[in-house]
Amino acid sequence: MTLSGLKYFVTAAKHGNISRAAEELSVSQPSVSQAIKALEGEFGLPLISRERTGFSLTEGGKELYLRASTLLSAAASLSAAMTEMGRGRLSVRVGIPPMIGNMLLDRILGELRARYPELSVSFGEGGREELISGLESGSLDMAFISHSEPLPEGYSSLPVGCEETVLAVSDKNPLSTRHSVTPEELADEPLALFGEGYFITERVMKLFAERGLTARVMHTSTQLSAQLKLISANVASGFLFRSIAKSREGIVAVSVEPPLFTDISLVWRSGGLETDGMKKFKELIGEKK
Repeated sequence: MTLSGLKYFVTAAKHGNISRAAEELSVSQPSVSQAIKALEGEFGLPLISRERTGFSLTEGGKELYLRASTLLSAAASLSAAMTEMGRGRLSVRVGIPPMIGNMLLDRILGELRARYPELSVSFGEGGREELISGLESGSLDMAFISHSEPLPEGYSSLPVGCEETVLAVSDKNPLSTRHSVTPEELADEPLALFGEGYFITERVMKLFAERGLTARVMHTSTQLSAQLKLISANVASGFLFRSIAKSREGIVAVSVEPPLFTDISLVWRSGGLETDGMKKFKELIGEKK
């Protein structure tokens, strides 16, 4: 059993498809298949059950996936820590959604330069699903996550704040005079939203679906700036954190009924190696709350 073999298996299990795993890993499909067969031979039990369009995991495969994911994450953390020691400096890889980045990055970067000039922080932007996947794979050390329920097991977290998600409209939009709106009143309102995998988009779509409504989505983007332009021009409305909507000239924040509040936490894998870089970053965010 090797770490590379486990990585091939875990990547294939994540996709349920060998060709997609090979594409992500930039290796040949036979390489992935052979790695899985080698693990099955070593353990003496089947790990996957092949199907027409991919495969499913056996009970043994599910157990290996859980344990191997934890092992690979720990190995990535160990590698990062030893690299820190070898370079004689501290580093941490942090994932952050666009809106949270808009709210926090300026303050965080300024404080980092002032207090921890030896700490190198690389930020990667993405939606909740992408960031969780980065934590699972070990490509991220920590991530800012939006959530409305407790985080899943296997994660430690530091609360950062709570934001109300509001309907952001142009001050020329008739809805701008309203104190609040219901999903029913937004059934015909053109919306500009973040794409799939973003927490607020999933929450808004769920709110509409629970009422038997279909949101009229005219534009999706991973860029906050694109949404702000469409909202300011009164081409579409969107769902943003209140603090962001209120800070933009020409944009009005309107509450949604029922209210939508979002918790923001700094999250990392439990049980993994916590590097000195992670500890310093966590200390800084804890003080900035």
